[in-house]
Amino acid sequence: MGTVMPRAQLVRNALTDILGATPAEVLGKTCSIFMRVVESSQEGDIMLYLFGLRLGEKLGKELGEVAQEDSWSTLSEIFTFLGLAGGIEILTERPRSVLICVKPPGDPEKRISCSLARGIVLGFTSMISGDQLYVKERGPCPGERGCLLELTRTSEDVLMNPIRRAIVEYLRVNQGAHMRQISRDLGISLGSLRWHLDVLERKGIVREKRKGNMTEFYLSDI
Repeated sequence: MGTVMPRAQLVRNALTDILGATPAEVLGKTCSIFMRVVESSQEGDIMLYLFGLRLGEKLGKELGEVAQEDSWSTLSEIFTFLGLAGGIEILTERPRSVLICVKPPGDPEKRISCSLARGIVLGFTSMISGDQLYVKERGPCPGERGCLLELTRTSEDVLMNPIRRAIVEYLRVNQGAHMRQISRDLGISLGSLRWHLDVLERKGIVREKRKGNMTEFYLSDI
């Protein structure tokens, strides 16, 4: 009978395959520098979020089999091994939502990026579950410096529509875009765009904000 490799080793192997021979050291230094450069910048937060999202998706694909057994323990191992956080604690779990705390790193000198953490959590859990999920930041964890995140599973396949999916992906990197800008860049008529935005707003995926004579659109999970 073959030896079963421990989960921690499988996580390390997957990260090494994705990031290179010394993922913890490389990513830890890179993220630390990057977070200092983009601190308090909306564009920087989006970049960290998107980086985390892609990394989480790749890890979910690489670790699918072991993560199916215990996805939260696997995700906690990922954060701990990379030195980005001190693990994950599930606070409440309901049929369609989960509230988790991404704990701060053990080193008090290190800061946690909630945008990066949110991206990793969303990318990883979406890939493992196959569900359409949304992750919202709910502030710091009770009594800690960590990130309080709420994962919600959508009740309808609102993003199965390719136009709405394109709008969401566009807004991920163009927060605050107005209707004519979205219409022009995606090649969608204004009437059709307005209808799809209304659907996304009703589901709490997109929110709008008036600015002078313009209406800006934002994703609710960023």
